[in-house]
Amino acid sequence: MHAGALKFKNKVSLSYRVIPLKIPETGVNVCPLKFNEYIPCHDMSYIKELMPILDLSRKEELERHCPPLDRRLFCLLPPPIDYKIPIRWTISRDCVWRSNVNHTRLAEVKGGQNWVQEKDQLWWFPGGGTHFKHGASKYIERLGNMTTNERGDLQSAGVFQVLDVGCGVASFSAYLLPLSIETMSFAPKDGHENQIQFALEQGIGATISALATKQLPYPSNSFEMVHCSRCRVDWHENDGILLKELIAREVQTAIWIKQENNSCLQHNAEEKLVNICDSQDDFKLSWKTPLGNCITLSDTSSNTKKLPPRPQRLSEYSQSLTRLGIDREKFLADTIYWEDRVRHYWRLMDVEEKEIRNVMDMSASLGGFAVALSVSHSPHIHTLMICCMPIIFSHYKGHEEGCLLEDIMLEMDHILRPQVSIFHSVLVRLRNVLSIHNILLLVVMVLAVDSLCSVKRRRHSYSEYYTPRLALH
Repeated sequence: MHAGALKFKNKVSLSYRVIPLKIPETGVNVCPLKFNEYIPCHDMSYIKELMPILDLSRKEELERHCPPLDRRLFCLLPPPIDYKIPIRWTISRDCVWRSNVNHTRLAEVKGGQNWVQEKDQLWWFPGGGTHFKHGASKYIERLGNMTTNERGDLQSAGVFQVLDVGCGVASFSAYLLPLSIETMSFAPKDGHENQIQFALEQGIGATISALATKQLPYPSNSFEMVHCSRCRVDWHENDGILLKELIAREVQTAIWIKQENNSCLQHNAEEKLVNICDSQDDFKLSWKTPLGNCITLSDTSSNTKKLPPRPQRLSEYSQSLTRLGIDREKFLADTIYWEDRVRHYWRLMDVEEKEIRNVMDMSASLGGFAVALSVSHSPHIHTLMICCMPIIFSHYKGHEEGCLLEDIMLEMDHILRPQVSIFHSVLVRLRNVLSIHNILLLVVMVLAVDSLCSVKRRRHSYSEYYTPRLALH
């Protein structure tokens, strides 16, 4: 069915957030179709106004810039014309519906580099890239040879978590999965359009981000490898602030490594050749923190040790958690809690495992929810963990009303596909959600879990547009 043919209960009209919040009696308006890819903090029409005060030499315009509340759209984003339910993983690694991600310009510009190709109703991903002339698999094999002196692959080199910078359509990430290597991919929203939409449609975890003026929102020692292939990052600029240690170079490929022994870096710091970051920086939040021109020393304390490979590392207690006051008993209790909770979720949703691929954990804490999914359902599900909801909704802070429940629900609706589910914890104000779900075109299942075997259900149906997508317990 074409989006234009859908019969909305709600009015189709461009609406902005007002203070105090007012919602029409017919419900939240539906945005006009041309806004179906609107991203609040990456709105180019707003960012262009900021250009005179941004550091363009460091590509600050590619970072998040959230408009004032009254400049934000407050309407439901419609799906593209002829939107189809996404192709399931693992087939989606190689092809997706063209109508779901209608970005023809990227295919035209990058077609010769085998990023993505158009074929009838589908986008095909040949596994190529600007530097993947012989395909991503061969490229990954070469990286493994370079890091092990021709003795093994990336997995045998101890690589299990990778940050892919400027990921394009994320072919690199897709072809690392057979090696049981998990990748966090990101790319900016720039002249190449919203590249990560291809990745997410395939079922590969990715976010919009850029290496520019602020730290990335990850703690120290998060990845074994950072990858960049023609990622439009000027590594040599600003005194090499983004990168430091080179260990190998071959066929236009350079590899750097962070040394375990700090003596060389400390000597260079004494000679004023490099700056060493404050040791307390590891304990500070990196969110919105300016990128410093310094090197973080390797942690040689007893709290840090080399993690085992997957899947063993998923249940491994890290001594670094003692900094947060979390001992082994608390860690084990969290693990058991989420294993039990995830079993409930599967029972309540009553869907096949292969129907779910992209999952966002919006309050990840210790990651127990993602671990519980990975242990029992790893072939199908990829979980993007967000350490806390304020990271997504921080742009509401400082406003008179703060972040209202309506704002949260609308923002979640922006990033959700049709026919998907939201699980809210018991801490959510259930009555408030029930009072607004109909104006957001949501169908709600209220799930009251009284014991391991007692479930009460109620259904409310309000729209032909969305099928059940919100569950509360």
